[in-house]
This record gives sequence, structure tokens and C-alpha cells, in this order.
Amino acid sequence: MLKQRLLIAIPLTLLLILIIFLPGMPGKIIFSAAVILALFMALYEGFTLLQCENNKPFLFLTGVYGIALIFNTMRYHNIVDIFIFENILTFLFLLAIFAIAVCHAPTQKILKNVLTSLALSIYICWTLSYIPKIYCLLTDGAFLLFAMIVICKMSDIGGYFIGSITAKMPNGNHKMCKLVSPKKSWEGLIGGILFSMATTGLFYYFNFANGIFTRNSIFVLGITIPIIGLLGDLMESVIKRCANAKDSGNIPGLGGILDILDSIIPTAPFFFYYIMFCLR
Repeated sequence: MLKQRLLIAIPLTLLLILIIFLPGMPGKIIFSAAVILALFMALYEGFTLLQCENNKPFLFLTGVYGIALIFNTMRYHNIVDIFIFENILTFLFLLAIFAIAVCHAPTQKILKNVLTSLALSIYICWTLSYIPKIYCLLTDGAFLLFAMIVICKMSDIGGYFIGSITAKMPNGNHKMCKLVSPKKSWEGLIGGILFSMATTGLFYYFNFANGIFTRNSIFVLGITIPIIGLLGDLMESVIKRCANAKDSGNIPGLGGILDILDSIIPTAPFFFYYIMFCLR
């Protein structure tokens, strides 16, 4: 299982690095296309897991809203303009959802689609819109986006390995949320924090992204990203368990796009505002 995961994860990681650091306008176009693809895949998995029938107009509209948020960020480079238009887009999306809902007979299926669209517009569209915000609005945005993903995934790796090792001890380890994710443990969280702090420390030591990472970042990012990422992981596990699904999708060795993005989804907004605060 681990070997198959690595065989898929390594090429995808190299492709991700290429997409993030490809320079110029072609780089921005390819980056935008990759984010939009991930967005639609995540939305499709979300609607499928939540078992929404006849969801095409709602899936399409929520996808259009997500794309609009991404293009809004890629077009404007003033954060005030971006947030003004973001609020306008959200208002228009809300009206459009209402319009579609009232054009159908008032059934439980329609209500479920409406509530799912509203939930996924926040859970997926709003959170993922912070990936292009990091990329476009922050100084050395490509480097910072890469750093955020690496810290987040190193936390996942640390949690997996330390959790697996401590689970083999005579008395096992201390489970965190047995009903949601039986393998998650407090020892795994500690392992994730240690790996995350070590990774952030390396970025600080090598003066990565022109010294944006500080000594305080080692502790702030090293501790908060594993905790926030874990909550994102557990939330996705809740959705999968309610849907009686092992994985969110069918990517060999990795599950689905939501399985890949689960910890990044809540981390991106936090990371963006933390860096904005540091750059004041």
C-alpha cells in the first residue's frame, strides 16, 4: 500500500512543483487551470459523497462560483478590490442558488442540493480560493505556497509514521477520535507537530522566501498547521463515514482529491492571514 502510494505521490509531487514554479504568463495559466481542475474534482466528490441526486445545475453553479473566485484573485492584485468583488460574487451566487431552488418543486432532494451547494461553496470554493491568493498576493507567493504544502504534508507524514510506530507498542497508543478515524492518535499529532516544526525550522535556517519565516514561525506554524490540518482530515473522515465510503475518489493509492486536500483546505486561509500579519 505504501509502495503504491509513493509510486503515485512522487510523480504528482514533481508535477506540482513544476506547476507552482513555472514562470511568466504560461505559468499563471497552467497554475489557474490546475487549481480549477482540483476545485471541480473536489466539488464532484463532495456532491457524490453527500449522495445528492439530480445535482448537475447545483454542481455547475457552485463550480462557476469557485472559478469566479479564482479568476477574481488572478485578475486583481489589490486585496481590497479582491475582497469587494468576492463579496459581490458570493451575493450573486446566493441569489442564483435561490433562483434554481424556487424553479423546482419543493422536495427533500432539492433542499439537500441547496444546502450541499452552500456548504461546499465554503468548505471547498472559499478555502481553495486562498491558494491563488497565496500565489498572487504574497511576496514570493510561489515559494510560500510550496512551503505551506510541504509543512502540511510533512505533518501528515509525521503523524502517520509516529502513529504507526506507537500503535505497535505493547499497550498501543492513545486514540483521539475512535468513531471518526480509529487510527488517529495523540502520539500521531505530536509526531506531526515535531515533523512540522522541523520543516519550518529548515525553511527558517536556509532563509527560504527571503526570510519571511522567523523563529516564531517555527512554533506558530509548526504547532498550528498540524492541528488545523488534523481538523480538516477528521472533517473529511466524517463526510466519508456518513457516506459509507473508504475514499473520496478513485485516484490509485491516494483515494480522491479530497483525500489529498483534506488538511490543506483549512490550512490555506490560516497560512495566508498569518503571512499577511507577519508582513505588516
